[in-house]
Amino acid sequence: MDLYFFDWHAATAPIFLDGIELVPGFSEYLRSAQPHLKPSLPFHESGMPIAVARDQNGVSSETAINCFLRYLRSDGVSLKTVADYGRDLVVFARFMDQMEKGLLEATTEDIKLYRSVRRDGDLNHRLQATSWQRSRTSMSRFYDWALDNKHISLRPSTNFRRDRLSHKGDIKMISLECYLMFRNVGLLGTLPNGTRDHNFRNRTPLRDAAFAELLVTTGLRLEEASSLLKLELPDSSSHAFANRRISETVIPSPITKGRRTRAVPFPRRVALQFIEPYIREERSIAVARWRAGSGARQANSEALIGCLADGDRIHLYNQHLTIPASKLSISERKRLILVPDKHSPLEDGEPALLWLQQDGTPMAPTAWQSVFNRAEARCKKHDLRMEVGPHTLCHTFAVYWLSHLIKAEVGQLEPFAKLKRDDRQRDLYLRLVGDPLRQIQKWLGHSSSTTTERYLLYIDEVKERIEIAAEFFDNLLSQKS
Repeated sequence: MDLYFFDWHAATAPIFLDGIELVPGFSEYLRSAQPHLKPSLPFHESGMPIAVARDQNGVSSETAINCFLRYLRSDGVSLKTVADYGRDLVVFARFMDQMEKGLLEATTEDIKLYRSVRRDGDLNHRLQATSWQRSRTSMSRFYDWALDNKHISLRPSTNFRRDRLSHKGDIKMISLECYLMFRNVGLLGTLPNGTRDHNFRNRTPLRDAAFAELLVTTGLRLEEASSLLKLELPDSSSHAFANRRISETVIPSPITKGRRTRAVPFPRRVALQFIEPYIREERSIAVARWRAGSGARQANSEALIGCLADGDRIHLYNQHLTIPASKLSISERKRLILVPDKHSPLEDGEPALLWLQQDGTPMAPTAWQSVFNRAEARCKKHDLRMEVGPHTLCHTFAVYWLSHLIKAEVGQLEPFAKLKRDDRQRDLYLRLVGDPLRQIQKWLGHSSSTTTERYLLYIDEVKERIEIAAEFFDNLLSQKS
């Protein structure tokens, strides 16, 4: 069994490799699938992973995996995480296939044996603790889903006592000083001293820097930022910034992690200095190429063609429907083309997504990693060694804001200084840590504050307080000896 990524339209005809049919035709696949699993087949969104069995013995397992992946996607899980889960389950399915059993036939003993192979087996197959934890989570969620949907009657256990000792790796973040070097040298093409590098070759520096700046100042995840429509970020002259340097911008639930609407901070500076220059210069050129090229002509029946109605509502005139932009799914956003009005030809339209490639087509989330990799390589040429990915900037946002919100809270707590120490300690701690944590939790969309609390370990102020506590503890023990 293998995992593939493609548009479902490509699966309307069988796919062969060396004379072996790897993927049957779409209608043929539906006929061979188990009836109670058919509605969940994940052939609706470009980029969705799909498990494909090499022979008929794997049909049951592959269909179950595909249905589970489709469920994850509908539950708000990002394409990257869906792909990670898919890879984990395909590897486990190969293991079960060697035992002449399907995924839905696995027992607790099978998973114990698989764990021993993956954690204590040959070096070629051995996983580190964090990788095993993800694999275990993939299996755990899969069998929870299978039990809930009555595909199995008894759920195999995926929890093992020794695994509880494993912890997630350190949060990857960078200092703001390092970020500025990454942005300026790696993405914008300056030299480390700030002067222009005439050897720099990149046709989209404004786009790349604007995307990075958006991530580090809003805490948006890769897929969330990639799925924004051009109309969803306020411009610098908007009333949203009236007498303010920052506005809270609402990110609609169809594109957020966990499918929960949330508001994030959006600085006017980012709109003025990064987003708007990108739209005026590089994006306008990309749209012109899209119109002059084959972009408009290749729009097929799957395209959503519409124009702005009132507010942020969009009239989809080829669907005879008017809906808020916030209701559009990620897949629909990728297919949305906006024209000036319903009488305008398609050649006057443009893709609605904010981030476009040079030819005017939407920028895929996975393409951003290549952008960041090239920027890293450029920094390395100038002896600036750093590892920066899109999620690194999300972590950097969280640590930076948490640190400064705590500092602001300390300044507001000066009146408490005159209270007796015993009376004020609890109030001080709750306000010092609790309020900033809740704010960051809200901005990042964490369902549990425990997830947000990880960032406390990276706050200098917290480290200083740990040092003070350690000194106090050492002094106390010294007095006892």
